[in-house]
Amino acid sequence: MTRSEKVHSSEYEVLNYVLYQHYPETSCVPGTWNLSYFLDHTNVVQLARIQAPGVSLARAAGKPVILLEFNSVSCGGKRGQSDTASFGVAMWTIDYVLSLAVNNWTAAYIHTREAGISYNLINPPNPRNSAWSVGPQYYSLLFLAEALQGVPGDHSGSVIVADLNLPTTTTVSLAGYAIYDKGAKFFSGLSLSTMGTYELQIAPRGLRLHLLCLLAFLVLLTTEPLARNILQRDV
Repeated sequence: MTRSEKVHSSEYEVLNYVLYQHYPETSCVPGTWNLSYFLDHTNVVQLARIQAPGVSLARAAGKPVILLEFNSVSCGGKRGQSDTASFGVAMWTIDYVLSLAVNNWTAAYIHTREAGISYNLINPPNPRNSAWSVGPQYYSLLFLAEALQGVPGDHSGSVIVADLNLPTTTTVSLAGYAIYDKGAKFFSGLSLSTMGTYELQIAPRGLRLHLLCLLAFLVLLTTEPLARNILQRDV
């Protein structure tokens, strides 16, 4: 995957797909992770392009490229960042998955482990928590499932995702994606995320919109579950 030289066609004849695993930050070595990394859309774009030459080679040969394992922080995450306290990681996951789609990745699988691991999507009762619980990225996947479902009547599961390249400043990181059906004929959805205060006006010109919002006042949300901050509204 890291090879950038030309690959012979005979090698592709026995290659079914290309797999890759990567975590942007790690807790394996104390003090090496930084939450601010996850709050900048520019970092997301660079991360999604980390294997761009290899992805281009494989996709040109008609081979799927799969991010077999990813999450926020390797070695099980970081308590207070990857667990249920972190709204910032939930927003990062949405941004990252959509950016992977823009960069022609075929699929991506988010990693989850045994009970009690910080970055898990779902945790059964365990010594740290007597009740079932979910991590912040559980809500990210709910958002993504609806955003990427395509237009009504199209059951192919294929969509086109385009980065709107919205402006990012030193105080506001803004990410925006337009989502279309696989033929790029019908507009399916719009994903916007910001880690700051930003006012954006959308003029649908007669279209009926269904808004699904994930909101929080802090990137480290500690006082209430993210589920209370999901807002749905038709406009």
